[in-house]
Amino acid sequence: MVTSVHRFIPAVVYLAAASVALHATGVAGFRAGWLIVAVALIGGATILVLRRLPADDPGRWMWLASALILALTSTAWLVDHAPLSGSRVASLSRAIRPDFALVASVKRSGHSSCRPHCPRVEEELRLPDLQPAAVILGVAAKMRLAGLLNDLLAVGNRHPSQRLRVVSARAITDVRAQRDGDGTVVRIVVTARRGRASGRQQIQTAEATSARTR
Repeated sequence: MVTSVHRFIPAVVYLAAASVALHATGVAGFRAGWLIVAVALIGGATILVLRRLPADDPGRWMWLASALILALTSTAWLVDHAPLSGSRVASLSRAIRPDFALVASVKRSGHSSCRPHCPRVEEELRLPDLQPAAVILGVAAKMRLAGLLNDLLAVGNRHPSQRLRVVSARAITDVRAQRDGDGTVVRIVVTARRGRASGRQQIQTAEATSARTR
């Protein structure tokens, strides 16, 4: 005898398989990725439940509600754990460029599936002859505004002179600055992260021997 539970199982299997596939591809990290994931999970689960359970089944709406709760939970988890898309990483990289910097080169690599690695943008910028430490602090201030840095004071207390590396919840940002001839060269690398991280950040400078948690 086929019961309501047996009819509900395909919806659970679908949600599990779809969640694994969506997580592997990193779709939730795209722009409007949450909408794509929600439509795929909620829409698919709804169709399966309504098609598998007959209209006269007294528990039909209860099973539908259960499927929707599972789909919404999976959607929230996928969005929370997805790496940023390449376009979003590029947007962050542009947002933290020093003022008046000339872009010498931009390299984009990686994929939202994080194979071989998560989306990454590497930029080489040229500035007038400025103190590298001042340039790095300026970039740190922009990182704070872009949401890539929580504690600007912690960076200032470290007095970074050549390098700043911050591991935040959604990205790893590496900033290096050095004088080159009559100017200053700045290299900024922003790499997306897969998986939900805590709000605590790791801040590392060239002067530090080990990362410090903030």
